[in-house]
Amino acid sequence: MARSKFTAVAELGILPARFHEGLITVIYKSGDRSEPANYRPITLLCTDYRLFTKVLALRLNPCLDSIIDREQTAFVPGRHIGENIMALQCLPHLLRGTAASAVVVFCDFRKAYDTIDREFLFSAMDALGVGAGFLALTRLLLADTRSRAMVNGFTSTPAAFLAGVRQGCPLAPLLYLFIAQALLQLLKARGIGIPVAGQQLTALQYADDAQALLPSVDAVPSFLAAMDTFGAATGQRLNPAKTSLLPIGDVPAGLPAVVHGLRVVSQATSLGVTFGAAADPAARWPALMDGVGCCFTRIASLPRFSAFGRGFATAAYGVSKLLYRAEFTGHPPEQHMAELMRVTAKVVDRGQAPGDATRKFAGLAGWALAGRPTDGGFGALPWREHISSRHAWWGLQLLLAPAAVPWVAIARALLRRCADTAVHPMGLLLWPAGEPPPGSVAQLPPPLRRLHAGLRSLPPVADVAEQPLVLGPWCWAAPLWGNLYFCSPNFPTGIDHDFIDFSAAGVTSLGQLLHLEQAVAAAPGGAAYALVWTTMLGRYAAFASRFYAVERLAALLAALPPAWVHAARAAAAELAAGLLQPPALEDALAVLLPRLGWAHPALPTPLLLSSFTVRHGTSLLTSPTATRRAAQYFTPFGLLADAAAPAPAAVVQAVLARLWRVRWENCHKEPFWRLVCDAVPTASRLHMDQPCQCGGAPADRRHHFWTCPVARGVVDSIAGELTARQLLPAPLAAAHIWLAAAPAGVHGGVWDVVSLAAVAAMDHGRRRMYAMSLAPPPLPPLVPVCLRSARARFWTLLTDFVALRCAPASWQAHLPPGHPFIYFDAAAATFKVALPAAAAPPL
Repeated sequence: MARSKFTAVAELGILPARFHEGLITVIYKSGDRSEPANYRPITLLCTDYRLFTKVLALRLNPCLDSIIDREQTAFVPGRHIGENIMALQCLPHLLRGTAASAVVVFCDFRKAYDTIDREFLFSAMDALGVGAGFLALTRLLLADTRSRAMVNGFTSTPAAFLAGVRQGCPLAPLLYLFIAQALLQLLKARGIGIPVAGQQLTALQYADDAQALLPSVDAVPSFLAAMDTFGAATGQRLNPAKTSLLPIGDVPAGLPAVVHGLRVVSQATSLGVTFGAAADPAARWPALMDGVGCCFTRIASLPRFSAFGRGFATAAYGVSKLLYRAEFTGHPPEQHMAELMRVTAKVVDRGQAPGDATRKFAGLAGWALAGRPTDGGFGALPWREHISSRHAWWGLQLLLAPAAVPWVAIARALLRRCADTAVHPMGLLLWPAGEPPPGSVAQLPPPLRRLHAGLRSLPPVADVAEQPLVLGPWCWAAPLWGNLYFCSPNFPTGIDHDFIDFSAAGVTSLGQLLHLEQAVAAAPGGAAYALVWTTMLGRYAAFASRFYAVERLAALLAALPPAWVHAARAAAAELAAGLLQPPALEDALAVLLPRLGWAHPALPTPLLLSSFTVRHGTSLLTSPTATRRAAQYFTPFGLLADAAAPAPAAVVQAVLARLWRVRWENCHKEPFWRLVCDAVPTASRLHMDQPCQCGGAPADRRHHFWTCPVARGVVDSIAGELTARQLLPAPLAAAHIWLAAAPAGVHGGVWDVVSLAAVAAMDHGRRRMYAMSLAPPPLPPLVPVCLRSARARFWTLLTDFVALRCAPASWQAHLPPGHPFIYFDAAAATFKVALPAAAAPPL
């Protein structure tokens, strides 16, 4: 029906009645709540309208990359808001290194989306190549737009809106990009911008967040004149009160406080990050931690939330601002990181709010809570590893992204200014973190240091390609420095440190080295060598002696893989004969980089650099945690369940992965995970020499979940059902429940549910027995009461599983009547529980 309606709209050019009538409501942004300007109007539109415009947005989106310049990073596939942040963080350091300065204009437009001149928008779309059919639909949707305002529950009469695009419409953000592109083109045509990293950079844009770049405050009048022209044409007017000028780089002294009505500031906040004229301002961690604490308090207040639910919630709810700031400013200070880990453990493990001072049993260490439940974790986020993985992702973008991307060009130029060996950022994968790069002229600035630390926190990169590396003419252009392929037993960390004199002299590639060798050999001394020293070695003092140069050349060539040197020599011969165009550095990198990655036990298949995600990086960085979890929890539990189990850690992990896939409420799975991790508050776990309330042996997990009479009541009930079906030739062992090992004749999926229900029922009996033991005397007979309660709880859980329709349809053919515990009743077309005749009602 929707398809027919949308097709009719496109073909007839007529909208259904009230199809695009909207209801305007407001969302608070920030600042004084009594100030109307601090609220963002949002137009609520009918579902059909939103579906139609979403279809149009999906049609338009793939085309934007070819018509919207790279300076714009919003809503275009493959672009990221962080590109602008990285550019604005690296640019001041690059300018300071060249004793240059610039001014960043942080633009703020008055009601940007609401004031667009629609005729200009249509003209811009047409000029940028949008087809006539799409343009006609856009005109149709923006013609005769009417909306009602809703304030304090009251709705106004409809009013016509003649300008703007509709905030709340899926197509509106993409339409605004045409306005932003027009602004960028105007600024470029007026010559506004600064030369940086070999290109003219005019502005950085994220939708209507624009940062124009001026060489000095003297260029402000020409910028404002351009903006007046832009405003007259488009309806987009600067808001002088919120537009500011941030001088960056080697800032001259004595700048005025206001330039042509615009404030000159030392810090400016945009894109959620604060930028400074001198150093990068630190994030306001206390305020961010307070926000996390408020959200965690709400999580802890939710009733009947399992540890898994709390773990997932702490990883997703209320932490986005903190993680965003950490991604672009670095790890929080250690005191805040420790506090974050402490309150996470408190919420996830104990269900307590951060401010709750009540002492409760801490069953799980903070590190054990992190990770996926399939791996034995409880869904919490490993904060350090996750943040480092975000930094590593940006480091790989610096390595892999095209040089035309503004922030990449700026960051690579900054890296080259910091180190002679930094011909290409591939060295960041090799150089030790926290140390100056080989041949460093200056320390890496904070943005690059953050990326370098993230990359080096990952396991070492290696060649993981299936096919062997085929050497060819590209070896002539292969970089000498930061080249992982030049690591060897004699040079395990590469040749960069040992041959720093060559990089300082400007020798960067294998072909350049061979050319130098040939030139030195042809210049026996005197004026001939002096010419080589001057033109090819930059008069670097160490090479003033030809004898030293010959000796060092021989040593460097001997340190390189002979096959590479041979391939480069062959290419040099072809170049000399005019049979080959000189290969470029990009040609060599195009061969090398796609082969690099990780082959790691934490990953099912080798991971290439280009396929890296933050999730992959977190898995790589948490592999020591997985090893620790296997040694500390899985192996002891597996041996306790079955002393003869081969590879008990692998068996336990496979069981957890399988049980997690059971479609059932997670609160029924939590006791099993706590049993595996010995995170149940037993007397043994509490280091108390105290027997169980049943009067039996010291209360450890084996007692409470196997030998205690309460637990035996559940086990005997299970065994009785199996015996009645003649499916239990031998006594039921702990491994059957603890390792979910199904007896012969029992469907594996059903037995997984039985194992979860059994452990949950035993835990229920343990809790009830402890609670009843605290009652004032006289006490009822604890064991019989709790035994019946646990047994009834087991059958109630099975009934709950069936009633919630959690059983997959694929079980129907495998669970005929007579199957123990759960069977499929074909006549009623439903699953049923095979209740024993003597099953006690729940207590």
